[in-house]
Amino acid sequence: MFTRFVQSARTAVVEAQAATRALGHDSVTPSHMLVGVARAEPELTSPLTAEQLQSAIRAPGIDRRALASIGIDYDAVEREVEASFGPGALASGRTCGQLAFAPESKKALELALREAQDREDEHIGPEHLLLALLDDHDVAEVIRRCGADPKEMKDRL
Repeated sequence: MFTRFVQSARTAVVEAQAATRALGHDSVTPSHMLVGVARAEPELTSPLTAEQLQSAIRAPGIDRRALASIGIDYDAVEREVEASFGPGALASGRTCGQLAFAPESKKALELALREAQDREDEHIGPEHLLLALLDDHDVAEVIRRCGADPKEMKDRL
């Protein structure tokens, strides 16, 4: 399947794997793939950055405003922990070796192929991958956490 991917789309997949490892997660999810697209082709997810998106994945269950209301700066705590113990130290479980792609990620890769076919493009680019990812509920939630609208991103593409 990856034979039809242009280099920047392949880079996005590699970056998704790197984001998965950095977060200490077990498998590559569509949200990790979103970070990969943002790293490979930042203009596609602008104004959101890969760092913002990864941060939104890193601690989805943590209410940073609630912590701030009692004087805890989660980002500062995270920086200190990572400075002492390495990137992703607060994430559950460390991962090394091969990473599996979650079923939703496999589906997104298939949908990217369909997006390219629907547009009669011969190759699959990161824009096709992003279009496929924007239909994923978790990806949309990550984008919303960062203050953007997934529908507006899709319309722009």
